[in-house]
Amino acid sequence: MPAKKAEERPAERVCNVSECNAYKSKDSEVYCHHHKGLEQTTGAPENNGNAAKHNQSADRSKLWERMSESRKELWEQIRQAQIDRHTANFGEPPNDEDIDAYEDRAWSAVLKKYARDYMAECMEETGNPLMEQVTRTVDGETVTYEQPNQVLNEVTDNRREDRLSAKDRGQLNDPESQKAEKMGELSSLWADDLQD
Repeated sequence: MPAKKAEERPAERVCNVSECNAYKSKDSEVYCHHHKGLEQTTGAPENNGNAAKHNQSADRSKLWERMSESRKELWEQIRQAQIDRHTANFGEPPNDEDIDAYEDRAWSAVLKKYARDYMAECMEETGNPLMEQVTRTVDGETVTYEQPNQVLNEVTDNRREDRLSAKDRGQLNDPESQKAEKMGELSSLWADDLQD
């Protein structure tokens, strides 16, 4: 008996991916063997609380809801200090874009606090602040192992972004900025001398 053409196959026996008319896999009630990976969930289930573990990738609105009052106060103090500093440096209150940047920096500070707390927990569990203990169920058996945590990488990335943002806004008084400012002053003095 000749094989049926793809378009002649019964719809209930064909893969659910559009434009794919392959027969469903024996292992799947929905997809062919090429697309059966689509029915496997990738990553962690939604709202599983993993982000609450170290909060580095947590949604800010959800984090704010569960954040302690002391951390909310820390966030507000840092935000307000940045706004006050901007007003003192530039003689006018910051615009909305600047305020957003200051709020991001306040978030970074709060996330650093969470990261330090998380790394302290890791130190207690594993003896190493850069390793975390993970427990999984594999084939009905509970397995516990250690793996590197990603908190330090995220904190380093946040710190770099904060530094660059502060430098762009003229709020970072680091040696490089001071040197550039002095070079600018020196070049303007030379220009004045040459004009005289």
